[in-house]
Amino acid sequence: MKALLVLISLTVSLLAAAPVEIPVESGQRKALFDLLRPQVAKQAGIAAKEVKFQGSFKQQGNWAFFGGRSLDAQSQSLPLKPLGNDDTCALFLKTFSGWVLVDWSAGHSDVFYVAWVDAYGVKPELLGLQAD
Repeated sequence: MKALLVLISLTVSLLAAAPVEIPVESGQRKALFDLLRPQVAKQAGIAAKEVKFQGSFKQQGNWAFFGGRSLDAQSQSLPLKPLGNDDTCALFLKTFSGWVLVDWSAGHSDVFYVAWVDAYGVKPELLGLQAD
């Protein structure tokens, strides 16, 4: 099933235009954050309703990528393991049944998500990377 989703997403991604920012006030942005929020809350050891996000959220074709920070209910930095920082990123895929959270990380330091280009077939531009 996952292989089929990746194959479909590769086909659609090849036809996708440049990444566009998902507006802050959009319902789509909130719905995608609602997929990520429980994961970050679990890592932080707090209730999901206390987690907020701040940063860039771009969509390209059927892919979406968030790169930014995790915040607490008071909009303060949410220190996350392993490094105690609030760096957060997530990759989402729009499937026939709706959006799914494909991969994510919080509390990291390196731009490890460069591997998502090969692992999932996402375009480097969506991740803010230079194409080869």
